[in-house]
Amino acid sequence: MGYSNHGKEEDSGSTSLLGSTTDSPNSNALIHATVADELILNAGKLSVAMFLILLLLIYSLAPKDEIMELKSSEQDAARIAFWMMTLRMLSVIIQKAIRAASCSLLLSSMISSLGSIVTLIIPYFWGKCIGKPKPITNIFLVTLIINFTSWITNFLLGWAPVVTKMDPVLGTRVYLIRYAEWVPLAGLMTFLSDITDCPRSQGVSMPILMGVSQTVSVFAGMMFPFTNTNEGWFVWMIISVGLYLVMFPRLIHKYRVLTGTKWGDNKVDMERHERVKFSFQLIFLCSIVWTILVVMYFLNGALRNWLPEGHVFRHEALGMFVDCTFDVIAKSFYQRLLMEIHSTVFEHYAS
Repeated sequence: MGYSNHGKEEDSGSTSLLGSTTDSPNSNALIHATVADELILNAGKLSVAMFLILLLLIYSLAPKDEIMELKSSEQDAARIAFWMMTLRMLSVIIQKAIRAASCSLLLSSMISSLGSIVTLIIPYFWGKCIGKPKPITNIFLVTLIINFTSWITNFLLGWAPVVTKMDPVLGTRVYLIRYAEWVPLAGLMTFLSDITDCPRSQGVSMPILMGVSQTVSVFAGMMFPFTNTNEGWFVWMIISVGLYLVMFPRLIHKYRVLTGTKWGDNKVDMERHERVKFSFQLIFLCSIVWTILVVMYFLNGALRNWLPEGHVFRHEALGMFVDCTFDVIAKSFYQRLLMEIHSTVFEHYAS
């Protein structure tokens, strides 16, 4: 659904979508969509910078004997994920191009799934010819950033020498390149969830704190293979899991907000409901995917210690396969949610 350019038609002294444009106190008003969109882009830029810095540190500080190409079975898993992410990135661009050409939503969904260069080029120029293309929002750009970060990570894992270390307690291989992706994106996804329905009266402190908590959580997990003692490993584990669990009280809070938010019969209530719904759906999805990854990480370590050599569940590529599978699945669902909120809310405020 959409809201027909109403964002630019609001009177500066009236109640705009999701919050008053005046300075009058309103505890129920959310920050304006244009403000949220700008903050989202800043968070996206920060995540890219963090990703590149982590890559630089990983490669520059790692001993040479720890930089090597993965085994063929591990590379195959990463390469499959790479090509799937390539299609996902193309689908984002294609869907935007089709929408710019004013095609129906059904045609947009059908063609975007093909991932064809031809269907990217033709609608783009068609849109240029028949009218002004729809604007690109910052949340759309951040969707590309998320996919591109995963795309680069899987490319490196599939074709380049990478840094791997062993978890000293679980005995599993740790791919530091994957953590370079997850550290910034965990914070970015959590920030996206909180900033979208952030109340004006509370400022942006909660979205920032939630984003930082998940970034630090994943970073603590990244520290597992760098510990020399079991005690040190358990300290990092407690920090990582403890901060990860912070998501669940927030998830419950967002569910209560969603159930208490009515659809309404005016633009303000309709858009507010869309943003609150997106916020809950995103953090709910993150909690599911990250819970699966956490459980699988510890389960993989347990199986390696419990099962005999040669068992199928001790396969060298099992960890990589699980990481790649859920990374691709998660990005697909993230993309769907982000593109939906892009088209139903933020697109109508972009110039």
